[in-house]
Formats: sequence, C-alpha cells, structure tokens
Amino acid sequence: MAPIVLALGLGACHGAEATFRPYDIRPSAVIGQGGTHETVKGIDLWTSGDPPRRYQVIGTIQLAGRASPEETLADKVREAGGNAAIRVMSYKDDQNSTPVRVAALQADATYYVVKYLD
Repeated sequence: MAPIVLALGLGACHGAEATFRPYDIRPSAVIGQGGTHETVKGIDLWTSGDPPRRYQVIGTIQLAGRASPEETLADKVREAGGNAAIRVMSYKDDQNSTPVRVAALQADATYYVVKYLD
C-alpha cells in the first residue's frame, strides 16, 4: 500500500506545516504509562511519556516551521483519525541535525499519531 501524504501549510496564521504519513504495522495495542500532556481542540498532545490507556499508533506527523504548532498539530491528528499525538523527537541542534528530547511541543519535530482503543 502506497503511503498517503497530506500537507497543510497555514502560512502567516500559524507558520507551521504538518505532514502525515501512515504507520504500517500489524494491529497491536500498546498500554501507556502516563506522562505530561495538554489538550488542544479535544486532541491530547503528549510532550513526555504516553497515554495511560490502550492505544495504537496509526501514523506519524512531521512538523516544520517556527511558530507555535499546537493548533496545526491538533487539526492534523483529527484529520488522520487519531485521538492524540506523542512527541517522538525534535531537531534543535542545527549544526549536526542530531535528534534531542525536549519537554515541550515543538515545531520541527516528529509525533506519533495514536488512536485510543478504550
């Protein structure tokens, strides 16, 4: 199955672009341990840890841009059919593009899109 790529550029409104890519895996559930998150437009955005419930990863979202990504990310998660996003990595070291972990929502980051199963 060829991946479907959706791009959303909000230009001057938010200054962030989000690209969704489906995650191909045999259906399986993960039970999270908890962490920190905020809810934006009914979508849980996890900055550390993961949801303390059963969920399945359905794709990834790559954010690019300089402005606050919360609304762009929440809209893209909803379009993809997810309930939440879990930050995977953030690219903040411009010298060598090394992924680093930071405890905040970031533009220029990758997020798992997850669907709750309970």
